[in-house]
Amino acid sequence: MDFRLVAVLVLCGISRVNAQPPAALEGHVDAVASADYSPDGKLIVSGSFDRTIKIWNAATGEHLRTVIGHSGQVLTVAVAPSGRQFASGSRDRSVKLWDLYIPTPLQQLTGHTDAVNAVLVQAVPAWS
Repeated sequence: MDFRLVAVLVLCGISRVNAQPPAALEGHVDAVASADYSPDGKLIVSGSFDRTIKIWNAATGEHLRTVIGHSGQVLTVAVAPSGRQFASGSRDRSVKLWDLYIPTPLQQLTGHTDAVNAVLVQAVPAWS
């Protein structure tokens, strides 16, 4: 018997002109751990325990693409202020940097000794 769950992400937080109820995004086959909007509000990036990252059209709820690259559950995602890149952190103890339109990571950061539970992408590093 297959007990996979279909994760549903309810979209809130972006004001809508036409006061429709929030859309639900269905597609992950396990729990969604994290989601983030692009700065322009047009895209949503979601990370899941199913080890995938999905990119969605925020207005329509359409699934645009699935990004695969972590060997562990994806625990956190964050879209960069530019709206072009995003970062993901995983139970596989890595952080990956991605371009929203390229299916392979731009960079992988390893060395953590435990799961990566949070990522933040800033336009200018805070230490500069």
